[in-house]
Amino acid sequence: MDIIELVKKDLDKRAEIGLKKYGERLKPNNGRDALQDAYEEALDLANYLRQAIEERKVPDQCPSCKMGIHDISCPENPVKSLVRTNEECE
Repeated sequence: MDIIELVKKDLDKRAEIGLKKYGERLKPNNGRDALQDAYEEALDLANYLRQAIEERKVPDQCPSCKMGIHDISCPENPVKSLVRTNEECE
């Protein structure tokens, strides 16, 4: 299925939700401020987008030891197993 068809299905679902919630489909001159409603929806969208961006970031700290994520002394650092101390080399 192509994207346009998926969007059409989503629009149909939203129209049905609106019909059940308000008893009619969206129409002009319904007493609501469409521009204000759209602006508020866009603000919600901006929040969801920012949330997704933040969730994709690599953390600055290891969640378990609270050290820098690249700190070699962190026991969970995957590179640590590749590094030997002076005592191990003797």
